Amino acid sequence: MKSDNELIAEFMGLLVFPNTEEMQAYPLDKLIEWVYPYQIKYYESWDWLMPVVEKIDNLNDGKYIVTIEPMITIISNMGEAPIFEIPFSNRLQNTYKAVVEFIKWYNLQET
Repeated sequence: MKSDNELIAEFMGLLVFPNTEEMQAYPLDKLIEWVYPYQIKYYESWDWLMPVVEKIDNLNDGKYIVTIEPMITIISNMGEAPIFEIPFSNRLQNTYKAVVEFIKWYNLQET
């Protein structure tokens, strides 16, 4: 089962390799950025997480809106009720959890 960080990484177009010492190479038509699971820091870094928020904000011509407030993060479908409202203990944790839940939901919509 994928970790939440791996789920976000794949949503962002990264190729995640198993946590091994051995490097694996695949013939690809285009260059794909790759990371090992231990390198992924969405859960602890705004530098990693904010590009994900920006991608969600830009999906489907701005259909989704991410609102980050001190004690809650809300992801809504423009003009409709919130899809996710995540209250936790701080902005980073709220936003991380909301992003994970949104990606799981979004992936189901796309299938």
